[in-house]
Amino acid sequence: MNSTELEIIFRVAEIAAILGGGGLILIRLGRAIERFEQVGQQQGKEISELKEAIKSNNEVIVKVAVQNQLIADLGSRASRMEQSIDDLRRGEGKILPLNPRTLPHER
Repeated sequence: MNSTELEIIFRVAEIAAILGGGGLILIRLGRAIERFEQVGQQQGKEISELKEAIKSNNEVIVKVAVQNQLIADLGSRASRMEQSIDDLRRGEGKILPLNPRTLPHER
C-alpha cells in the first residue's frame, strides 16, 4: 500500500465517522423532540385541569361571598328589628296594620 491509498482510506474513514456521528445526532434529536412533544401534551392536559379547578373555585368563592352578604343583611335586619322592639317598649314606635286599606277606625 502506498501513501496515497492509505490517505484515501483515512479520508473515507473520516467521512464515514462524520456521517455516522451526524446520523447518531439526528437520531438523538428525534428522540428528544418526541419527549418534548409528550411533555408538552402532558402539560397541556394539566393546564386544562387547572383551568377547570379555577372555574370551580371561582364559583365557590362567589357563593361564599353571596352567603356572607346575606348573613350581613340578616344581621342588620335583626338590629333594626331589635331597635323597633325597643322603641315600642318605650312607647316611641308605631304599629302598622297588616292591611293598610282596612284601618281600625274605618271598620
